[in-house]
Amino acid sequence: MKAVSADNPARLSPSDPAHLRLKPLGFVDTETLYEICAKPQNNIHIRGDHMDKENPTLPILTNRLMIRKLTRKDQEHIYDLCLQAFTNDWPAGWKMNYQQASDFLDWQISKYDTFNVISDSVYFAVVSRDNSTFIGHCHVGNIEELGETEVGYGIAKKYRGLGYATEVAQALTQWALNTFNLKYVVATIVDNNFSSLKVIEKAGFVKCGRKRIPSLDEQNEFNYFRYYNPSQKRDV
Repeated sequence: MKAVSADNPARLSPSDPAHLRLKPLGFVDTETLYEICAKPQNNIHIRGDHMDKENPTLPILTNRLMIRKLTRKDQEHIYDLCLQAFTNDWPAGWKMNYQQASDFLDWQISKYDTFNVISDSVYFAVVSRDNSTFIGHCHVGNIEELGETEVGYGIAKKYRGLGYATEVAQALTQWALNTFNLKYVVATIVDNNFSSLKVIEKAGFVKCGRKRIPSLDEQNEFNYFRYYNPSQKRDV
């Protein structure tokens, strides 16, 4: 994968929908996002012990941003992200036509019934607090190969370089740890994504070596980071 900016979705953690994983289903990464969400069995939700059966507290507010649920009103914004994929400004897995983007949005909205971040991924919209401008998306979800919960994000091209990536990473991490009582969350970053390496360190993550994750990306070895929940006892 080519080098990207810190706000590029190509990797804080694997936020490319082409590589979405639902642990019980074992998706292969050769499938596009639309091929994944179009399969009826992929709409199965498995409740986990850490899920809040009530609606988790949303939106998440930062100084400049709001992280909220996706809605049908976000259709045009999601499609705009898909168009960026055709110009190599967004992960290739987002290459969808208008109807496919609509189906993907419906699929993500349906996940709010379960909020399963243990064996699935839940996506949110990132918007400006000042004027509700759609900035990008973020997600919390499972990396099947690691059996761990990651945080990821994607900032639209015209809003990159403004520090939004760090703001989202920090807020989403704290929300995930506190809401789902997780011991830690992870982030995986390729070597040439220098800006995201800086972002994740600014967000307080600790590098814990490298991980080889087959079929997750063209480059299958990543810098592996964790952010520990200070209220949880670490395993020795």
